Amino acid sequence: MTDKLYEARDRITGLLDRDEFQNKARKKIRSGEFGLAIIWFNIDNFKIYNEIFGYISGTTLLKETAEILKVIFPGEHNLISRFCDDNFVVMSSWCALEDNIEAVQNSLYRLHKNITLKLRAGIYFPSHNDDVAISCDRAKTACDTIRKNHSIKSCMYQDDMSSNLAQRQYILDNLSDAFKNGYIKVFYQPIVRMLTGKICETEALTRWEDPRLGFISPHDFIATLEQYREIHRLDIYALGQVCRDYRVRYENNMPVLPVSINLSRLDFELCDIFQEFEQATQINNIPRKMIKIEITESVYGEDMAGLNLGIEKFRANGYEVWMDDFGSGYSSLNALKDYNFDTIKFDMKFLSGFNKNSARLTTILSANLSMAKQMGIQTLAEGVETREQLEYLQAIGFEKAQGYFFGRPMVLDNVFNLATDTEDFRDAEYYAKLGKIEMPSQDLMHRPDYEIADVRRMALLELCNDHIEILAQNKNHEEWLNDIHDGEFEIMKKFLSRIIIGRTGKKFYIFRKGNCIRVNITPAAKNLRTGAQTWLAVHYDITRIPICPSCKHKPQDTYNCLSEILEGEILQLD
Repeated sequence: MTDKLYEARDRITGLLDRDEFQNKARKKIRSGEFGLAIIWFNIDNFKIYNEIFGYISGTTLLKETAEILKVIFPGEHNLISRFCDDNFVVMSSWCALEDNIEAVQNSLYRLHKNITLKLRAGIYFPSHNDDVAISCDRAKTACDTIRKNHSIKSCMYQDDMSSNLAQRQYILDNLSDAFKNGYIKVFYQPIVRMLTGKICETEALTRWEDPRLGFISPHDFIATLEQYREIHRLDIYALGQVCRDYRVRYENNMPVLPVSINLSRLDFELCDIFQEFEQATQINNIPRKMIKIEITESVYGEDMAGLNLGIEKFRANGYEVWMDDFGSGYSSLNALKDYNFDTIKFDMKFLSGFNKNSARLTTILSANLSMAKQMGIQTLAEGVETREQLEYLQAIGFEKAQGYFFGRPMVLDNVFNLATDTEDFRDAEYYAKLGKIEMPSQDLMHRPDYEIADVRRMALLELCNDHIEILAQNKNHEEWLNDIHDGEFEIMKKFLSRIIIGRTGKKFYIFRKGNCIRVNITPAAKNLRTGAQTWLAVHYDITRIPICPSCKHKPQDTYNCLSEILEGEILQLD
């Protein structure tokens, strides 16, 4: 049998996969073969193409590109691979290299004349001492340098492009030592629930403080580990540290909070990430509901079926899965259509250049919030830095918030020192039910048949130990309540407590200043730990009260007449 029978192939294009390409390219380089070149091809705007034309068309484009490369670089002496996503790598002779690259680009253009597709190319000429992985990376570096220059189609690698490459190699060479010596640490950023103002969860974030390079940006080392397919090692390390931190606090009878951990799409390919979570939580005796999984929006693309199976496996076994960075790319709505999530985190870019009076911002956020609540998905806003932003996000209905306003990433003990009161994790399900209730502020449709114009006021009323509290309310209810003086408010609270405790009806009426208000109340959620019960109250103004002729136009007499014919109890505040 020949070695060709054992060649590992990319499942979409049939080209060599990354590892097989590098093995064959390594042999060519070490053999001293003269005149070799490595070309890194990248399809510009491939994600946008996928978004506009769909996953199937995107897959077809990848296959078409592969076929073009096989035609332009024929024969076994040329090596062609699809490394990942929309990145192709070719090892060929440098003879007629530029003509061949141009032929590939022109062929793709002719297939898609009506679409702006640019196939960039980076070129590197390896010597017999070069490492093949570094050689490919140098070709990619050259390709990346012309990303924003649409007039240049190809670029050869130059030595001054290698400053970032040295850091990448250092990260790869020293990752194990960084784990062993604790140079990589897990920090925690607080997440606050809008309803209570309490810290309800934290997000685990890795930081690398190196004795030689100092602070290495997470953007740099995470991107490097993803590029070289080592990211699963970092994520497994972070998982282990999170579980150990949790166990220390729990075994010492200290408060604990749920923690979200970021995963890459590659985690689902490079290891059995579900089994890693199962093992870590079982060894440390951590309930699954205390660990949340964040997957960034940008990973939803190519292997949709495989990723979806992975997500559903986590959810079926009691882990929550969150979509991170919602709105940061082009696939947010497609991802919501194709995957199931428990929470979506709105990307912090939404708040850049924040202006609470921006009608467009409010429209976009409100529409997406409404969509999420209707789908039963919780919502979290990232990047909150000011009180003005917080109050705005709270007013339009966000459930949770995260950002520097509440605290930067910190050691876990400091999260609990930061707040005098953190949420009891056993209350999370109760608050999650309340957070999914929509309370819009809007004028409802005029109803001419009853001569009633409804202005809907909504509030969540929590009753615990005979004490009633307004947990949340929309703007319409808040404005109405501001017109109620303290004495009336106390009377109303006692009346509401009696109505709710007695459950004598699902509606009642408030008479005040010549107006009649119908209030519908329905149970919203019950806190099994504290016994608190929350009800949703919805107000409807009856603005034209029919006056009975026998009442001589006296409001008091009219109220008495109405009380005899209306179903439900009546609270009179006049």
